Amino acid sequence: MQVPASGPIGRLTLKIKEKKARQEVKQTQEGRESDRPEAAFSNERFREVWEQLAASHKEDSLGLFLALTRHKPKLLADGVIMVSVDNAIQEEVVMEKTPELLGVLHRELGNYSLLIQTRIARGKSGQKAYLPKEKLQKLMEKNPGLQKFRRELGLDLIY
Repeated sequence: MQVPASGPIGRLTLKIKEKKARQEVKQTQEGRESDRPEAAFSNERFREVWEQLAASHKEDSLGLFLALTRHKPKLLADGVIMVSVDNAIQEEVVMEKTPELLGVLHRELGNYSLLIQTRIARGKSGQKAYLPKEKLQKLMEKNPGLQKFRRELGLDLIY
């Protein structure tokens, strides 16, 4: 007996076939992930590969180079590389290049379980000094002897 494909039984058969296909794809992906090596590596080797990776982007993407070198990345215990950046623009640049960066790290370190996460670092210096008076204030905070020197010589800022 032949069942028409457009009836309720035909649709049910189609759904079962689609579900089996999805399960096979999922099992294949899980198999590939479990087949990937997760070799151990030293912190020194990680730093060496990271510096080479950053230097390779110095010519073509200075923004990426600065984002990768400004703060040292932290390798967390669960295979996550925490990259601190200064602002949202650097975070976006790093996130755009993450697949490429991970590809190099996976190959060079022989560990395919590594992931990159970014966070925006909070600066200690606060707001940047632009005006001469603000610059003098910052300098006097760093070196209290400068205030005494300024008073002894009777110096004042001319705007």
